[in-house]
This record gives sequence, C-alpha cells and structure tokens, in this order.
Amino acid sequence: NRATAATSGWSRAMDFLKKRVIGAGLFFAAFYQGLITLRQSIGEVVSEMLGLDENLRKVQSITQESDASINKLRGTLLGLAQAGQTFGQRASQIADAMFDIVQSGFNSADALEIARVSALGAEAGFTKADVAGRVLVAVLNALGGSAVDSQHIMDILFKTVDLGVITFEELGNSLGRALGPASALNVPLEDLGAVIAVLTRRGLTGRESITALTRIMLEFLRPSERAKSRAREFGFELNGTTIASEGLVGALLKLDTALCGNSSALA
Repeated sequence: NRATAATSGWSRAMDFLKKRVIGAGLFFAAFYQGLITLRQSIGEVVSEMLGLDENLRKVQSITQESDASINKLRGTLLGLAQAGQTFGQRASQIADAMFDIVQSGFNSADALEIARVSALGAEAGFTKADVAGRVLVAVLNALGGSAVDSQHIMDILFKTVDLGVITFEELGNSLGRALGPASALNVPLEDLGAVIAVLTRRGLTGRESITALTRIMLEFLRPSERAKSRAREFGFELNGTTIASEGLVGALLKLDTALCGNSSALA
C-alpha cells in the first residue's frame, strides 16, 4: 500500500509539474510573440512618421510655409487618418499626393482636400488615388473652380464611368485633351461627361469618344470658312456662339437635326 501510495503521489507531482512547465512555456511563447508584434508595430509607426515628415518637407519646399504651419498640417493629417477620413490611405500617402498637387499651383489646404477626395475615389474601387488626383487637378486647372468643388467633380466623373462604357483610367488618360477646347467654349464638365457616356455606349472606345468630342469642339471654336459655309446651307451656325446659347449637348442635337445624321455634309 505504501508503494502504491508513493507511486500515486509521484504521478500527481509529475502531472502538476508537467502542467506548470507547459503553462509556463505557453506563457513565454505568447509573451515572445507579443514582443515581436509590438516591435513590428513600433517599426511601422516609426516608418509612417518618418515618411509623413519627409513628404511634408517636400510640400514645404514648394509652398514655402513656416515650420509652425507644417506642424499644424501634420497634426491635421494624423487626426484625419485616426478618424478614418483619409479613406484607406495612410497620412504619409496623403502627404505624398499633396506634393504632386501643390506643384500644380494649389496651396497645402486645397491640396489636402483634393488628396482626400482622390483617396475616396480609390476606396470606391473606381480608380487609384494618384489617377484620381491627376484628373481632379487637370479639371480644376482647365475649367476653373476650387478645391471645395473636388467632390462634385469626382461625382461627375464617376457618373460618366457608370453611365458610359469607359473605365476611370481611360477617362483620366484621355480627358485632358478635351479640357482646353471645353474651357475656351465654357463647356461644363457635366456636358463633357454626358457626351462621352453617350458616344461610348454607341460603340466608340473611351479614347475614340474623347478624340471625336475634342475635334467637334475645335470645329465650333475654329471652324474653317468652308465648314461654316456648308453649315449655313443647312441653317446652322458653326461657331462658339451656338454652344454659348444652346449648350454643348443642345448644339450637337441641333447640328445632328440640321444634317439629318449626315455628318460628312460639312466635309
């Protein structure tokens, strides 16, 4: 009995020690993993802060703002990122986008708003933030407006993509060529988007649609004497005044009606 009791006691002691050792091992394993995770997190934070500081200094090199203004901007960016108002972009990424925007003549406050709207466009899945930012800057510079119009512009571009058969990248890569004539004729972005959407739904590619639209606007802007004469034969004035009075869409509809769909008549 004594031998049995001793053996039983020994077994219980071994079980107890085994559980303690295993428990300690699990504890130290979890602790070590926690240290690794903490170290990685600290590294990411440090890297983010260094990147943010570097990009803000690049912005400062263009805007020539004071250190106090840049520090305030840093706090604003970090606050927006913490609140989820940078739409999936890190504060350093927003600051990097701002550098590209301020080079186009915008101040840092406007650049921040444009960069945020660009990030929102990227989060929606329509495009990448840098593509959206490039298009926004091009539209604002060509057609006028301020950074507060960025969201409205983005909505129009999204609607063009939604209603037409064109990707945001196609729109962004080709739209610039139409903005100069549109600006000269005071054609709003809404009209450009509407015509592009219709043309792409009729079978033209995005590039072809924008090229055709650009040529049409140039004909109204700088028509040849032959084209003006031929247009008058169909009771149509081919000039910028027609677009000013009818709007781009109205002028195109009026032209199509006058020509009865025979666009080669002006050739």
